[in-house]
Amino acid sequence: MDADRAFYVGLLGKPSWRELGAYTVYVSRGRPFLLRYMDGAWQKHGVAAVRPYVPHQIASPDKSIAVVLTEPESVDLSLLPCRQEGMRRSNGLPILASRVRTSGTGSSEGASSDELFGPALEEALYGGSLGRKLLDPRIAHIVERIRSQPEARYGAEECAREVNLSFSRFLHLFKSETGTPFRRFQAWKRARGVLPQLVKGGSNLTEVALDAGYPDSTHFSHSIKHIYGLRPSDILSGSRRLELIDH
Repeated sequence: MDADRAFYVGLLGKPSWRELGAYTVYVSRGRPFLLRYMDGAWQKHGVAAVRPYVPHQIASPDKSIAVVLTEPESVDLSLLPCRQEGMRRSNGLPILASRVRTSGTGSSEGASSDELFGPALEEALYGGSLGRKLLDPRIAHIVERIRSQPEARYGAEECAREVNLSFSRFLHLFKSETGTPFRRFQAWKRARGVLPQLVKGGSNLTEVALDAGYPDSTHFSHSIKHIYGLRPSDILSGSRRLELIDH
């Protein structure tokens, strides 16, 4: 929907373990889905929230799912309903579920994007508007640079020099401010940035990989599967009837 939020309704596929870098809310589109964490048992849910970078696996008998992704550096996660590793229930999540289930593909039929992500929904979900998290200005500068050009290859040493910090201090401050190490943050933003290209199709996977900043197709495939639990070819194949809507 914008740089901080994404909304997906469509096929789930058969994902292996995934590790999304966003605060993730899954909503069933019919029957409950199954969700599990490392060394945990499968549990049934109609709605579930997963914190960023938590490995998990999901399966749905309906073969489809609705997902809302929120970039963690854009909000104060301490105010979100999922406060610990894993999943917690929120009284507001069923409101989101009902709106998502009637939203169709997010087009003119069903709920509009403003109804899905507007202030009223944030109030229902979180008890108020979350607003943007205030990062240290030096880290905010690097975060915005990576967000705006996820395909570029920025080294931590280069970024540290740019904001006048030592290498070790930069890495420590970056993790403290964003909640994740510099390289993992980069990997997520690159994978998130390439997803619309995979959904649109049209290009072969090698071209997509190189345009996205991956050194080769093998590294591209491994990285995408680690994050999304699906190979790039699976995403490309499953997106043939998907409508991509830019907000």
